[in-house]
Amino acid sequence: MKKISFASSEILRERTMRELQQFYQKPIAKVSIELLATLIVVIVLAFFAIRPTLLTMSQLLKDIDDRKKTGDSLGKKIATLSTLSAEYPTMRHEVSLLDVAIPNTPNFDGFMRRLEKIAANNNLIIESIQATQLPKESIISPAPQITNFIITINFKGEYRKVRNTLSELVVMDRFITLDSVILNAKRDELEKTNVLRTTTNLRVVYYGTPPPALKKDGT
Repeated sequence: MKKISFASSEILRERTMRELQQFYQKPIAKVSIELLATLIVVIVLAFFAIRPTLLTMSQLLKDIDDRKKTGDSLGKKIATLSTLSAEYPTMRHEVSLLDVAIPNTPNFDGFMRRLEKIAANNNLIIESIQATQLPKESIISPAPQITNFIITINFKGEYRKVRNTLSELVVMDRFITLDSVILNAKRDELEKTNVLRTTTNLRVVYYGTPPPALKKDGT
């Protein structure tokens, strides 16, 4: 029984192989295989041929999106500038006052001249002026900011004259702050009068490069 089954299997396998050989020898089978191979080759070649085009289209779409965002941003800036241009004539006076109050340079010499003039108008004697940090008079600054320099002034005169001088300094168009005032009254034995000496620290504001920092030894 086993021999018959084995013989039947061999006969069936030989028959199947013979029918397959006959099928592949037919023209339609050859055409089908060649067509399938051709399609595979075409698809592979098309993929590699179209891939650069697809990448280029993707980059173009990205560039278009970036330019659209840039255009929107420029549109907003132009609208803002147009608004400022329309409002500037009404704000020109305030802008000029701001330029005077907080100038783009320390203008140290100019402030000293105004200080001496105010003191002279009040008949107040300036005994000494000391700047703890001497600012640089440069318009070009890599990182400008609101900053200041500090000066210490020693006055000699009556209290009324000192008060008037300090009041005029505080209300002047240049923005300054009064950090401290020290009053010291002494008797002048030679003139037989009471003498008032005043030490004042003023902080003068400007827009630009901060004064160089003092070293530890005070230089």
